[in-house]
Amino acid sequence: MNLTIDWKLYNPLYWHIKEALYDPDIRYIFVYGGSSSGKTYSVGQNLVENTMEMHHNNLCMRKYSVDVDDTIYADMSEWGSKLNKYTGNVRAMKRKIEIDEAKLQFRGMDKSERIQGISKYQNAYKDEITHFNFDDFKQMRKRLRGRPNQKIIGSWNPININHWINKRVLSLEEWEDLPTVIDGLPYS
Repeated sequence: MNLTIDWKLYNPLYWHIKEALYDPDIRYIFVYGGSSSGKTYSVGQNLVENTMEMHHNNLCMRKYSVDVDDTIYADMSEWGSKLNKYTGNVRAMKRKIEIDEAKLQFRGMDKSERIQGISKYQNAYKDEITHFNFDDFKQMRKRLRGRPNQKIIGSWNPININHWINKRVLSLEEWEDLPTVIDGLPYS
């Protein structure tokens, strides 16, 4: 299903995430930025639309279950409600959004065994990934494999240079900083 939605509803960050989400050569999407920069909402818009358009099951996590409802679930169910005005097929339930036969599932990872059984998801998003520990990240990387174009997505606010994500992930890879203005979009 292709929707035509007013471009003003999207942060420029949305378009970078969208491009990376559909690029089969990209395994990780990391979104770093300050508070209220639109990270979670832009990721959420993409995952809701991915669920709708591609019929993919997607997993969205926070480190602690108590943080799920007022953060990632609130943002994504808000966007789902906006899209539902166009489609009529988005149903928000307790920590789950169903769109036709596909779903976005929301959970906390209070215990590391909660990561089991995630191979059925196309994309796994860790909001505030810096709240997770490196073992949580390794488990997700290990268990989310086998499907073409599966992604691990993480977002976070500025952190200490000695944090595990800097030392054990970011410093080991070659990364590309993307522009905040995108040619061809009305924002430019």
